[in-house]
Amino acid sequence: MRIPPRAVALVDDDPLLLRALERVLLACGYRVQSFTSAEQYLREVNAGEISCVVIDINLGVGRLSGLDLGDIISQSLHATPIVFMTGSDELALCERARDIGCFEFLKKPFPTSKLVATLVRLEGLSSITAS
Repeated sequence: MRIPPRAVALVDDDPLLLRALERVLLACGYRVQSFTSAEQYLREVNAGEISCVVIDINLGVGRLSGLDLGDIISQSLHATPIVFMTGSDELALCERARDIGCFEFLKKPFPTSKLVATLVRLEGLSSITAS
């Protein structure tokens, strides 16, 4: 079964940012599932339907950080591409995100067009590898 090419999961503990990103992605034709914690994502997501996960590194809610969630996703049966976002300037966070194998690392605040361009680029790569 082929994963729908335009299904995105958003994981961020800021409900205003979540809603803003969700609106932009819905307007661009993406199907979006939003989660306010790593734990909620793990409980509720149908990973087989997601083509990319956009995760805030510094999740303030719950026990797991965004990097912890990224580790879990990258090692799972459905190793979904990950885009990390953060407001932090810590080089160690960026390096760990790269070690996990993230597709892109977005520094907050970023223009929503940058997220959309990242998802379009990811889709282009997956259509090349699928053919």
